[in-house]
Amino acid sequence: FVTDGGKAIAKAVRDTYGQPALHHRCRLHKRQNVLDHLPAGLRPLIGRQLDAAGVKEDSEAAERALRALASSREAELRPTAG
Repeated sequence: FVTDGGKAIAKAVRDTYGQPALHHRCRLHKRQNVLDHLPAGLRPLIGRQLDAAGVKEDSEAAERALRALASSREAELRPTAG
């Protein structure tokens, strides 16, 4: 099942089909939710980086790309000493 990430929908899938049911969040909905939390000036850059990770055929490479993106954003948010 691919859903928009709503918790109620995910629960309904589990309740109806049990734990073996595979549930994935729609990448387009996730992408938009992430971008909505960013300043407008960063959205195109981060959007391209999310898209580049999303088209990787190797899931481990995609995960590495997303983790690197998250780490770079976290590093930019950390206060600098001085």
